[in-house]
Amino acid sequence: MRYCRVGDAGLAALAASEGFAGVRRLHLQRNLLSAEGVSALHLLTGLVELDLRYNAIGAEGVEALLAAPFAGSLERLLLYRDDVGEAGAKMLADAPHLPPALRSYWRNV
Repeated sequence: MRYCRVGDAGLAALAASEGFAGVRRLHLQRNLLSAEGVSALHLLTGLVELDLRYNAIGAEGVEALLAAPFAGSLERLLLYRDDVGEAGAKMLADAPHLPPALRSYWRNV
């Protein structure tokens, strides 16, 4: 779903639909998402790969991401420092329930 301009409301609708219930990998680059959209992802409990690059989710979005039920199961998380800001990057680097490889990446960004 790259570059689709889904937006927060669109992502909330998709995440709530039965057809999305089993999604494990989701690529959402440049979809005009914010922290509100990230919160909608909480319904997708089986995510193991998430790409949120080019969405200005900020530190609030990182908080929502870290509170998601799938956060500890993520094998791959694609974001840029510009997407999350300094505070968001620090939260990702220090998040104890993120897998070690993901924390390590954010400690070196």
